[in-house]
Amino acid sequence: MDNEKVYRQCGAGWNSLIDPLVKRCTELGGIVDEIKEKYGTLRFYFTPLGPAADGLWDAFQDIVDQAEHESHWVCELCGKRGYGMRKGIWLKTLCNEHSLELGYKDRA
Repeated sequence: MDNEKVYRQCGAGWNSLIDPLVKRCTELGGIVDEIKEKYGTLRFYFTPLGPAADGLWDAFQDIVDQAEHESHWVCELCGKRGYGMRKGIWLKTLCNEHSLELGYKDRA
């Protein structure tokens, strides 16, 4: 499967976080399994293939962890500064404009 064509189950605002992960995973010879939003933040799942020489896959997992953490502060829809927002039981990271537009009023 072409890693660039993996369906992204999240908004385009996180593309700046996702694109470098897809590129690096491809360079290392891995497979991107799933890209999605869960509990308001980014989740990036991959399968490492090939040798784990010099801890390359461990280093890549650290990069994934950092991007997932950064997604707490990036609007999933537009990429502007975002905040964890809640609407009932649903959580999303949104900028003020999108939170109002979608009816997310309370900070998570």
